[in-house]
Amino acid sequence: MFIYLPNLFLNKIKYGLCYKLYDLFIYRLSKFIENVWIFRKVLWNHRWWDYHYTLEVLRTSLECMEKGMHNGIEIRETRDKKIKKIQRVIQIIKNIENDIYIEMAENELGKTHTIHEFEFERDKDKYGVYRANSILSPEQEKVNKKIVDLAKKMEEDEWVELWGYF
Repeated sequence: MFIYLPNLFLNKIKYGLCYKLYDLFIYRLSKFIENVWIFRKVLWNHRWWDYHYTLEVLRTSLECMEKGMHNGIEIRETRDKKIKKIQRVIQIIKNIENDIYIEMAENELGKTHTIHEFEFERDKDKYGVYRANSILSPEQEKVNKKIVDLAKKMEEDEWVELWGYF
């Protein structure tokens, strides 16, 4: 039994297959290699148990998006608003990654956070047990508490702002 397939059908299969191979090797594979190159540092450092690396992937992706949006076809007025929001999100993620809230609170209050210094003394009742006593003055402890409280509030506010954008 002979089955006759018209040339039109064979041409569709041939050109469809050629297009799919072209799409796979030229477009998709090159994009895959480009993405691996862009995210190489993030992929190298990624750990599934830590949200820091997820934020790093998000920041890297937003930086690529922000660069691409400058050359986009969207009108300037709406594009600039989106770019400013993306830049703010990138800045918040950088603040979280670098954990600079103590420094931000110090700058806002105009005071410096004193690192705790401890003096160890032997416990008189128990042999081999030591007690750590802070040697900071009460004023230094109050300033430290204000700075830490402000830093916690600033971090919480930025987290709320970050998820507000999403």
